[in-house]
Amino acid sequence: MNALERIENKLSGDYKNKRHLEEAADGVYMAAMRTGADIDALLNDIDAGTAFDWEGFFSAERGNIADFTKYAKVMDRLVNITAGGNGGMASLGRGEFAIAFMSNFEIKISTSGKGDLEYKAVEMFEEVKHNGGKVAVAKKAGSEITRTMKRLLDDAGVELKTKDFIPFRATNTKSYTTEEINVLNGYYLAAITDADFAGAIGDEELTRTFITMAMEKSFAVSDTLLVMNTENDFVRFTDVETAVEYYVEAAKTRNGMFEIRAAQANPVALYTKYYG
Repeated sequence: MNALERIENKLSGDYKNKRHLEEAADGVYMAAMRTGADIDALLNDIDAGTAFDWEGFFSAERGNIADFTKYAKVMDRLVNITAGGNGGMASLGRGEFAIAFMSNFEIKISTSGKGDLEYKAVEMFEEVKHNGGKVAVAKKAGSEITRTMKRLLDDAGVELKTKDFIPFRATNTKSYTTEEINVLNGYYLAAITDADFAGAIGDEELTRTFITMAMEKSFAVSDTLLVMNTENDFVRFTDVETAVEYYVEAAKTRNGMFEIRAAQANPVALYTKYYG
């Protein structure tokens, strides 16, 4: 059996779609060829469980994925393979295939709806976000939130000075005082949560509230959250509180952490970037 056939044979259990199978196999083959790796040695080590220290990787809170494999250059290329998808028809994200394949599928691409990867030996699920993946704050579309907020403002007799209001816009300070912004933040929060208006809330407190909502949604379906950057540095969160504090600190020095669109179907989401 030649190397390409070995790769396809290894992938065939998880790839039933022929096009996806061939695309993934071609990606693995070329990753080895372009980095000068001995492909048979690579496949032998994967079979033996020595190509990737997945247990060390899973137990690490932060690091670089290259620290856990002797095939770092190959891994760098495997990260870009996204052929296929999970059982829920969601696309395969960057990094997920690399981790699963190099672990000899001891880490499986999850098809259960519980995160992106399933660590079979420890029965845990992990959400993977590579280079700024988003975690939704709420399911509501931005357009729906905007309509709800308009109704709340109309009922309260509060008039906007602009076409609409989106929290954290830099231009808000040109039209509104801090006190007015805080009141509008409160109505926006009420619109997104379907709760009663609970009063004014400042940008900093609203940021923490949104981050907490996003992380609670993520950990409701996954045990851990893995965030990687383009250099494959990563940070792993194992609980809501740690993740919230990480991003709250990041928010103090960085703008644009949230995607909020007033008139589109996109939900409010947190960009889960790696900040070091």
